[in-house]
Amino acid sequence: MPKSRIAKNILLVLIGLICIAVLYIISRSNYLLFHSIAEMFAVVVIFAIFAIAWNSRRFSDNAYFLFIGIACLFIGALELVHTLAYRGMGVFPGYGSNLATQLWIAVRYLESLSLLIAPLFIQRKINIKLVFAVYFVATALIILSIFTWNIFPQCYIDGVGLTPFKVISEYVISLILVGAISLLLAQRRKFSGNVVKFLVASMLASIASEMFFTLYTDVYGVNNMIGHLLQIVAFYLIYKSLIEIALAEPYQLLFHNLKKSETELKQTVGKLTRSNADLTEFAYVASHDLQEPLRMVSSYLQLIERRYRDKLDNDGIEFMTFAVDGANRMQKMITDLLIFSRVGTRGKPFAPTDCEIILSQALLNLETSIQESQAVVTHDPLPNLMADSTQMVQLFQNLIGNAIKFRKAQAPQVHISARLKADDWEFSVRDNGIGIEPHYYERIFVVFQRLHGKGEYPGTGIGLAVCKKVVERHGGQIWVESEPGQGSTFSFTIPLG
Repeated sequence: MPKSRIAKNILLVLIGLICIAVLYIISRSNYLLFHSIAEMFAVVVIFAIFAIAWNSRRFSDNAYFLFIGIACLFIGALELVHTLAYRGMGVFPGYGSNLATQLWIAVRYLESLSLLIAPLFIQRKINIKLVFAVYFVATALIILSIFTWNIFPQCYIDGVGLTPFKVISEYVISLILVGAISLLLAQRRKFSGNVVKFLVASMLASIASEMFFTLYTDVYGVNNMIGHLLQIVAFYLIYKSLIEIALAEPYQLLFHNLKKSETELKQTVGKLTRSNADLTEFAYVASHDLQEPLRMVSSYLQLIERRYRDKLDNDGIEFMTFAVDGANRMQKMITDLLIFSRVGTRGKPFAPTDCEIILSQALLNLETSIQESQAVVTHDPLPNLMADSTQMVQLFQNLIGNAIKFRKAQAPQVHISARLKADDWEFSVRDNGIGIEPHYYERIFVVFQRLHGKGEYPGTGIGLAVCKKVVERHGGQIWVESEPGQGSTFSFTIPLG
């Protein structure tokens, strides 16, 4: 394994441990807050599994993850109801701790049985409508048996603890998961990479979680907390395995079938072009579908903050602020990712474009930033050319916005110029900002690559990647020349067309 890959894995493990440590600290301060954050994180991951499995269904003949994804849609819905039903939330008045415990057991049965059945659909077609219908009926029966018919067995008695049904169910669920692991291992050759490892690790984490849930007597206790943390790990590992098969396999399959003959090579290039278009579309749709669960998480976190603010100590308020800020930043990243994915697939046809008007529109969009920073923006006469006017506004806006953002103590000065070369127009955006080290010239145009922490300069690291994609769509090139402390000049070309 390359050293960079090892370092990345170590970093991910460290981040995971830090998150767990933060959640543990929150649980010691306010367990209800911990439970809400942990469960909402799990709900987001579960819905993300569905979104990715659904949008990647065209890329693989393996219906295992599509089946799991559909199951996760309903599992996530029940998980959300369980979160709202937890003691102290006040959403279902008149119910004790038993309601949330009943919903928890129902969700775990649905999850474990789904993992047991899923291996039957490895490399097989499934009737999507039938699977949706079965899970809808199963979910409806669970809700009715708990809330309306009152026939679901009691799982927790306040002042006493877990009922025998609850404890026995945890062991039954663990046995079901052992069976799911056995069926999966029997067909492990039909998966690629680390997919099976992630899935088995996920089910082992679920089994460990179930064991801890047989031990607690208080729904706010340590064993309950550990069980929730392990369940988060379990869902994340399923998500990780889905990323492996949904995003890695299409490329592996495509390049595996390349042939030496010119005819077959042309056919493969055509497939690759269509695959890239599909993957771009998938990135757009998946990012769009992730917006709603993320908005839901942010809304509920803010609701919890408003409703229980007077019950939180300073640490709890600070942790809640961090959680809301993290959700908002993730939403901003997804929005920027949508913009990035739209460049190549949702652009307008090229038409005669007056760059003077384009620049005026970009400056109007940046009016607040210009006034606050007291920036001085000047420009030479700019040409007319064939281009996508909307994307050209985005291009100028991103470059000028960066020049204003990455400024020194004095007011920023930005100058835009253009000169006609042999077959294209060369534009330049020059500033007097902080500058860029030469070894970062290529890196800054890569998605999510940032040279500074968010505390120094806000942003998601997508702006220059969007600029590069816009310029390349127009058939040009973009580059930077800079000297640290002396400012930068971003230049790009647009063909005469």
